[in-house]
Amino acid sequence: MTEIRRESRRTARAVAAGMMGILLAAATAYTGPSAGASVAAAKAPTHTATGPADSQPSPAGFSPFVEDWLGHGRSVTISKDGSFEASARVYVSCDQASPPCDKGIGGIVIDGYHASGRLTAVNGTSATGVVTDSNGGRDNWFPTGPITMTLNPATDSLSVAGNSFCGPNSPAGLCGA
Repeated sequence: MTEIRRESRRTARAVAAGMMGILLAAATAYTGPSAGASVAAAKAPTHTATGPADSQPSPAGFSPFVEDWLGHGRSVTISKDGSFEASARVYVSCDQASPPCDKGIGGIVIDGYHASGRLTAVNGTSATGVVTDSNGGRDNWFPTGPITMTLNPATDSLSVAGNSFCGPNSPAGLCGA
């Protein structure tokens, strides 16, 4: 299951990158009166997060943390700028409870817990930061506020808020079924 989720993410990223390339090519080829504006808009980087962390350069040392970390029914993706997104199964269907809950769509389960934030500092194998958005607060899953992520290079794993997440070289069974 972990390999399927990892492969699904890779496929989604490849499709997104391909679509962005098509859009950029179309914007570049456009020769209408506002062609220059279209190309500039297509090339401009965009992001939705706000606050002081966005305007600061990325701290050095994030590279060991940059990964799609997976566990049984949970994942954390850390980007090279220190931003992260996490999701996890709630194991309660939205047919049975109000959010956060897992949605079933066409045989695929959509994780009910979601959180995001930014790492701001690295000290050895620990990174600290802040969870800026989370819907798991009532269950204490990635609550908003300070967070520490601890890397274990020997097992290619990451410990976050009492959960273990595995990298591609972790031993089988380390992070759940």
